[in-house]
Amino acid sequence: SAAKVRILKDVLCRNFQDFKGDTIPVIQHIRSKESELMQLADFLIGAVGYRNRHLLENKTKVRIVEKLEKLSGQSLTSTSPPWEEKFNIFVFEPRVVKE
Repeated sequence: SAAKVRILKDVLCRNFQDFKGDTIPVIQHIRSKESELMQLADFLIGAVGYRNRHLLENKTKVRIVEKLEKLSGQSLTSTSPPWEEKFNIFVFEPRVVKE
């Protein structure tokens, strides 16, 4: 919705201390079906998520994940090396706060 887009822009601008809105001039809502790049991002995120949940039920998804790992030369379950330029995966592991 338009309200969520406005809130997102406000949060991002505050985070960058960009109170005039110069750093991020425009944020717009798009339908992923209308953007090939968004479809590709959804596809790759889905493959990474499927592999990291260790699911095996859907044979087509398993084959896609295996093909992506073969073509990229890296596992979809571990962080990519910092020198990788084309396809990066960052595995987030939250730290436990000790009281």
